[in-house]
Amino acid sequence: MLYGKYGVNLNRSGKQDQVDHKGREDYRGSKVQKGEQGIPGEPGEDGQSSYTHIAYADDEQGSGFSQQPEGKAYIGMYTDHTSADSTNPSDYKWSLIKGADGAQGVPGPKGDDGRTPYFHTAWANNATGTSGFSTTDSTDKLYIGTYTDFNAADSTDPSQYNWTKIKGGEKGDKGDQGPQGVQGPAGEDGGEPTYIWIRYADDDQGNGMSQYPDGKRYLGLAP
Repeated sequence: MLYGKYGVNLNRSGKQDQVDHKGREDYRGSKVQKGEQGIPGEPGEDGQSSYTHIAYADDEQGSGFSQQPEGKAYIGMYTDHTSADSTNPSDYKWSLIKGADGAQGVPGPKGDDGRTPYFHTAWANNATGTSGFSTTDSTDKLYIGTYTDFNAADSTDPSQYNWTKIKGGEKGDKGDQGPQGVQGPAGEDGGEPTYIWIRYADDDQGNGMSQYPDGKRYLGLAP
């Protein structure tokens, strides 16, 4: 759904007028979750798809960011309702998972008995790991499998892994639009109309200001 720029006339007539307002410096930025204007309606039968995104890097800061695991020592994950993967390393939570060659598990701290545990990952296209199984190629895979043992080499047996879906299916039908938002109170004098303008931006400085919320993380209001 596209959102236009608008101002809400909150006078005693109960009618709403739309006006234009320009200039990002007129807006106060507040970080909010993107959503519908007014009270949300009931969700559609299928609801929203949830997507788990995975990327790889050389360290826990996301340096050497990549969508492929080859030669990467860290895996990053986050979940949202957008199918496209973010290219911003700070959106991911990073964990050390693989050795430099991409095939050998990464050793954890030694236990009391001196044995070294290894964390292993693999990818596949079904919940049992039997379709499209790979320990190195995550491209377009629907499931990730993990397990921990005391062997450095990754197992090629899908049954050794615990499988989790990381990519949702098709998005469900859109739910019905919610009712009109609640009208605000009239101004103190009841005469001059009150307007509120809304814009969207990438940060709390108003950079990337837009009339539409798509891809934006901040909402700005200008009374």
